[in-house]
Amino acid sequence: MFSRQSSHLYEILSFLALAQIAVGAVFAPRDDSLPTLCDDKGLAASIYHENINEWDTSWLGATLGAFARADQDTLKKMYSVDGKPVDKCDAKYDKATFRLTKTDGEIFEKEIAYNDCPVETDWEKNNWLVSGFEAAAIQMGGYLGLNADSITYGDPTDAYYMISGKRPVIDHFSEKNPNDDTDKDKIAEAEEAEKKRMFELLKKCGETPIIVGTGADPDDRKQSGNLREWTWYTITSVIEGDGQDYKDSKILFWHAQEEREVVFKFSSCFDDLRKVVHFE
Repeated sequence: MFSRQSSHLYEILSFLALAQIAVGAVFAPRDDSLPTLCDDKGLAASIYHENINEWDTSWLGATLGAFARADQDTLKKMYSVDGKPVDKCDAKYDKATFRLTKTDGEIFEKEIAYNDCPVETDWEKNNWLVSGFEAAAIQMGGYLGLNADSITYGDPTDAYYMISGKRPVIDHFSEKNPNDDTDKDKIAEAEEAEKKRMFELLKKCGETPIIVGTGADPDDRKQSGNLREWTWYTITSVIEGDGQDYKDSKILFWHAQEEREVVFKFSSCFDDLRKVVHFE
């Protein structure tokens, strides 16, 4: 539908799908053949597959996807083989070194063998780059969501920090209260200002990693394929509407459990978005 961007987004969004995979902590040896470290289409390209364990890892997966969208250079600094950058992404390596930032700001560096990746990791094709990141994150620990036996609900600002060593900010957007008896004109004016503020943030998704968090019971979006409640999405693209009418602009979201990109007009999804994570 958006041919100008489809090839570019495939690589970006595929990386996110792999990033969203949940990890157990039983480091049992795998009995399958050694795969490539990542996909031959490049760093971002990987697999589209659902997280069948349904662990809540969107805080980490959405963040990795946002960096794949806007800051691949940072991701490439996070892993190496034999102390050297990985130039050929589709080569087969049985070990790689992964780097993450600990809570105290120090760098955690861990060599992970392919056989160290938990057998519970759910992937469909032979790529183990992000599984290696996840195995390293579990061994590092120290953050909410990095448990002894799984990756569960965590804080996306921690994920940004783990990846980049820099803290992002979260902009909060309040749910509209239909019973608010404040002057209706003032409410409308304030809401318009909030919409413009959010839209300007989302437009930066190609320049800096941007993710959004939904609230409870997204309006008319409980059916399959629409925005989920209480989860995190990567903003992959903003296709602006004609002229200055930003409300008709299309926002492209990615969430690995949905296995595909979802597109909404900004005017129809604004009320469902509660938080935007970004660097200042």
